[in-house]
Amino acid sequence: MAWIWLRGLGRESAHWGGLPRKVELLTGEKVIAIDLPGMGRKRAQPCPLTMNAVVQQLQDETLELDTIKVLAVSLGAMVALNWAAQDTRIKQLVLINSSSRLSVFTKRLKWIPVLSMFSTFMFKASAEERERKVLAMVSNNARAANSVMPLWAEVARRRPVSLMQILRQMILGALSSLPKPNQIANCSLQVFASSKDRLVSADYSRKLADYYRCSLVTHPEAGHDLSLDDPDWLLGQLQVSAFDNAISSLRVIGSAR
Repeated sequence: MAWIWLRGLGRESAHWGGLPRKVELLTGEKVIAIDLPGMGRKRAQPCPLTMNAVVQQLQDETLELDTIKVLAVSLGAMVALNWAAQDTRIKQLVLINSSSRLSVFTKRLKWIPVLSMFSTFMFKASAEERERKVLAMVSNNARAANSVMPLWAEVARRRPVSLMQILRQMILGALSSLPKPNQIANCSLQVFASSKDRLVSADYSRKLADYYRCSLVTHPEAGHDLSLDDPDWLLGQLQVSAFDNAISSLRVIGSAR
């Protein structure tokens, strides 16, 4: 069993920083951060415009795993839902600040910060300028943002994201379907949202949780990148969830006796 972690629009696995390793040390569970096509180490690949093509790549990369849990942010969460609908190995989904076709695409993003970020491509801003704008969009924690700024700027210099890949990712998100609840009935689902998300409204996570009739946990202060703004809170919530699941399993075993 292993965790697969997926990032969102225009982000890559390096943007998790040291959090995957921290989780491995705390829980003893393996965490594999995978880049979506077109990002990070896969930046030379054009991002597919269909979820089936993205899912096929993820399945090919995880052939050695028999059981999978997925933690995914934003666009990555949309990918994770479609993956779970096609792969019975996935037993748990943790979706953070996502949107879906339950909402009109043009209303899913808050466009002023997005257009501000696009302007950095148009005017060929430096890696530092671009990442500073990204952090202003996704983080409400100035201390956390300042701490990762050197890392994110270095990632942007070494593996720059192209505007075309971001646009292809946006088309992918706009065209993606939403699996029906019965299609992911084999896995547990938990939705997290940041009430002060300045990129994607928390209302969309609420709609997603209502649609799948699963729990919604909301952070009162964090921004879109919840794992950056308050990683300890997120890990605490996941540990509580794991404990509750273990207790539920024991009850089922006990009742069977």
